[in-house]
Amino acid sequence: MVDPGTPRDRNAITRDQGAITRDQVQVLWKDSRHWVLGIIYSCREDPRVIVRNRFWLGWTWNFGHPGVFPTMGAFALFAIAPAAALFTLGILNVPLLVGVSVAAVALLVVIARRIESGPPKA
Repeated sequence: MVDPGTPRDRNAITRDQGAITRDQVQVLWKDSRHWVLGIIYSCREDPRVIVRNRFWLGWTWNFGHPGVFPTMGAFALFAIAPAAALFTLGILNVPLLVGVSVAAVALLVVIARRIESGPPKA
């Protein structure tokens, strides 16, 4: 537990009671025991919900994190909701529906990048 009177390390990533440094997170991420078939990441000690893929570009979910499924649901809802709202309102303009969907997914990519990167460096 971190004493409230001490300054926090800006490179620390927090989860529940403890803090873990970026270096410790990298050690966890590189450990082969946390990867199933090299593509599915599951590490309870890693406080990130979204992590970089191991071999390809992009991100993957940390299935060891307790908040992974609510986060996945929120991302899916956020990606689908704008187009669904336009469709519900009777706006059936295909280019507009595609544009709104692409914009929502692009924003999710930015959010995923921010979540994966952790706290700002000191």
